Amino acid sequence: MMERRPGRPRRHRKGDGVPLQVEHVEHRLSQHMKAAKLDPVFIYAFERTGLMVTEANSHLLSAEDLAEWEAAVREYCRKHPGT
Repeated sequence: MMERRPGRPRRHRKGDGVPLQVEHVEHRLSQHMKAAKLDPVFIYAFERTGLMVTEANSHLLSAEDLAEWEAAVREYCRKHPGT
């Protein structure tokens, strides 16, 4: 295992035996999306569904997942008219 530099937190790596919490990962991704100023509707739909739907990957998702994503987009638009 790599030696940790003083003053830096230990980063968990796959196989360390430390499970990643999906909610934690999704929260961090959401924070990074906001910092990068991604489209708020994309961030909202991600937060509601846990999916990142793009033109490049939409064909890989199930009809159910796409419907859930589209419902989240519609919900955002209803809550934020004119955006």
